[in-house]
Amino acid sequence: MVSWGFAFRKGFVILLWTLLWGILGGIIAIVISGGAIIAAIMSGTVEGIVGAFATIIVGSIVGMLVSSIGAYATIVKVTVESTLEQQGKMGTRMCPQCGRTIAADLSFCPHCGKGFT
Repeated sequence: MVSWGFAFRKGFVILLWTLLWGILGGIIAIVISGGAIIAAIMSGTVEGIVGAFATIIVGSIVGMLVSSIGAYATIVKVTVESTLEQQGKMGTRMCPQCGRTIAADLSFCPHCGKGFT
């Protein structure tokens, strides 16, 4: 069983990485949108303003995608690493073929027969 301290430490790591991904996504959105705003102001035409609006939407979507995918990737990475870390402490490992948890001292998987070197 995982302790609350361990869970909170991993949760804090996820929070920090999620904030970092949010900042990166925001920077990407600003860079994409900022150029369009400047171009629209310089052109002063309706077409320029409509193009700037479309570019702002695209920039916002790209920034949100980067932030969201980065945050979810962080959750997956920290969760998998934590699981493997806890399995190592318990003297177990995961069979690479069937994915079941087995004792670390076995030379083959009792479920699927996969041999280990």
